[in-house]
Amino acid sequence: MNIAILYAVAVEGGLLKETRFADHNVVLYETGMGKVNAAHACTLAIERQHPDLVISTGICGAYPGTGLVRGDVAVARREVYGDEGVVLHDGFCGLETIGIALYRDGQREWFNAFDLDEQLVEYATGQLGCISGTFLTLSTCTGTLARAIQLKETFDPVCENMEGAAIVHVCVMTHTPVLEIRGVSNIVQDRDLGTWDIKEASKNSQQAVIKLIAHLAL
Repeated sequence: MNIAILYAVAVEGGLLKETRFADHNVVLYETGMGKVNAAHACTLAIERQHPDLVISTGICGAYPGTGLVRGDVAVARREVYGDEGVVLHDGFCGLETIGIALYRDGQREWFNAFDLDEQLVEYATGQLGCISGTFLTLSTCTGTLARAIQLKETFDPVCENMEGAAIVHVCVMTHTPVLEIRGVSNIVQDRDLGTWDIKEASKNSQQAVIKLIAHLAL
């Protein structure tokens, strides 16, 4: 199996490594931060390596009340663009309100939400023993508890990140199977970097990806 790992880190993106692991051909790309960098890296990986599976990974902030704590790992069941839409007097509305889809394939339309393959998600959560749920992709990190509560009420996410929806979007467009696995670096609340643990979250997400690849059937 050809596997492309897209690792979301806030550095200059690009192909980092090609290797053979657990009888799979694996390539690792650093995406850089944000949707455009992530979509660019994903497109390059798909065009160059033609992967059977893309794994998007990195860190995330978990929303209060989800049961996630710092250091946990979560799998995306759905990725949602949280910025694309319109703000009206009664609050934020997604792209369906505008009537413009982000992608059409002739049979259906995708607006803000992109669902991941249910069987792949169930397989990953079973292997990793972790929860799955909606991941929210934002261009602006949430730095207040009040904003976190508002986003949770609007989208019902388990965590937020800055790249995931763009990667899943590209994979849907190219009919490429995709999984997203992230480690929790912090709880989304009033911003306090002293309560974050990026190193632990990164380590745990990486270990989860390694474990998953080691158990993937050829």
